[in-house]
Formats: sequence, structure tokens, C-alpha cells
Amino acid sequence: MMYIRKIVVFIIGSLSCIIVDAQNSDTTNNFTIGAKIYFDNSGNPGLNEYQLNVVNYEINLTQSISNHFGIQTGIHVVTKATVLVALPFYYHYISIPLGVKYQNRLFYSMAGVFVDINYNQSSKKTYEFYNLPRIPKSNYGFYYGIGLEKEINRKVSLSFDFRELVDFESKDKKRTTWRFGMITYGFSFGVNIKM
Repeated sequence: MMYIRKIVVFIIGSLSCIIVDAQNSDTTNNFTIGAKIYFDNSGNPGLNEYQLNVVNYEINLTQSISNHFGIQTGIHVVTKATVLVALPFYYHYISIPLGVKYQNRLFYSMAGVFVDINYNQSSKKTYEFYNLPRIPKSNYGFYYGIGLEKEINRKVSLSFDFRELVDFESKDKKRTTWRFGMITYGFSFGVNIKM
């Protein structure tokens, strides 16, 4: 419940800042497309302390709406992982985020929500062998991160950031009680192009 309150306060505060910044903005809207590679750790702290290394990719789109704020979305290819019955299990997703990005000359922060669509899962053994349930086809959660972005020229910039993905997961089929599921976090390197 404490996390939910923090998220609501963050969203309300961000929207207030965006409205004020947009009213004071005298720049034209910019559209940016970017690509990143993430070197992540992934695990489910609700089950055990194990974390596995994964590599994730994203293409992101940012529409500036003021001097400092932009709306971010994109398509991410995400692998999340956990350890069950002493074996690593990997879950492969297409993820669609929607968030807010705040940026000054060098630093930026970002936060938002995402929806995952599971297209595959893999392990050294099959789920049926251990009689383990398959994960849901879709999943959602929230993310946040901070980073650095340096312009190379007027069109191209390089970025380095840290971000964390936190999945929501229900304890029962009725989804009446919620807890956090898999957590995936790591660093990225990226390139951005202003259109």
C-alpha cells in the first residue's frame, strides 16, 4: 500500500510540473526515437534470493511536450527470470511502456507503467516435468529510472541509465490480494535521434 501511495504522489506531482512547464514553454515539440541495450539482473524476491543475468533490448519513442518533459513509449524485448526447483526459468516478453521523462541539459529521470505480453518461456527442463503452472499470457507493473544523456550533435545523443521494472502479481485467481512479482534492474547504453 505504501508503494501505491508513492506512485500516486509521484504522478500528481509530475502532472503539476508538466502543466506549469508546458505553460512556460516556448519551444516547438520534438520527437525522438532511441534504441537501448540493457544488462539486467532478474529474480523474484517473493520466492527466493536468486538473481539471473539477462540482456534486454528496447526501441523507445519520446514526444516532447515542454522544455523539460516528454511522454515516452516504445517496444521492449524483455527477458525476466527466476529460479524454481534449483533450475533457472526464463520468461520472454514483448513489453509496451507508457511513462513520463523529465530532462535537463545532462540528467534525466523517467517513470511509468508497462504491459507485458508473454511469447515464450524456457528452461533446462520442461514445466510439465516439474508440474509447474505456466505464467499468465499478460502481465503489468511499473518502472522508474535515472540517466545521463550527452548530445553528439544537434540530432544524435548517447545515453547511459539505470532502471528497474517491478511486476505486479496476485496471490489468488480472484486478484484480491496483490504483491510484487519479478523485479528486473540494470544499466543500459543507448543512442537517440531527434526527428
